[in-house]
Amino acid sequence: MKIIYSILALCLSLNAASLKEQLAKSFLAQKINLNIVSIQIKPENDDNCILSSAVKLNTQGIFRAICNNQNKQFSYTLNATSKVLILKRNIAKDEAISLSDVLQKNIAFKQAPNDALSMLDENSYAKSFLKANTILTQNKLKPNYVINKEDSVVGIIDDGNLSVFIDLTALQNGVKGQRIRLKNSDGKVIYGEILNNKQVLIR
Repeated sequence: MKIIYSILALCLSLNAASLKEQLAKSFLAQKINLNIVSIQIKPENDDNCILSSAVKLNTQGIFRAICNNQNKQFSYTLNATSKVLILKRNIAKDEAISLSDVLQKNIAFKQAPNDALSMLDENSYAKSFLKANTILTQNKLKPNYVINKEDSVVGIIDDGNLSVFIDLTALQNGVKGQRIRLKNSDGKVIYGEILNNKQVLIR
């Protein structure tokens, strides 16, 4: 019965929101650093309409909605800005990039690269030479590896009641949370999830 009430509440909530509001929620869920200026929908009459499928974030497109039990097609145009990080100075290859090296700026969403960064993690390094005024993107940074190939690590096997620790050697680089290949002292290859720079979880 609680499930039925939850579904009913969700439907009522969607019905109460206009198509523009539903689109806005969908777009913001796909890109948190998005600032929506306006959304234009054609045809404009969207009374009692619910999105019938996910709508991919873009500057314009087509989507379908259920309106008074009828499946209708609409087109939309999105006017929005996106927060990005722009380099203040030239950055050499392998050089560390700090917060003092970047400026956060709002630019037109259509001009922002898909992987543009709006925040900067610690220990960020340039993969190659970067010019000043460049928009900082994920692919311009070196991966923040916590374990490197040939590193000696400890593998943890935990079945809930007993934990076993084994010595392993990493066979590839990896970031926290990534599953990587490792080998034990017998040369057997196993997989583990990186917990930190010294430990991996074997599952």
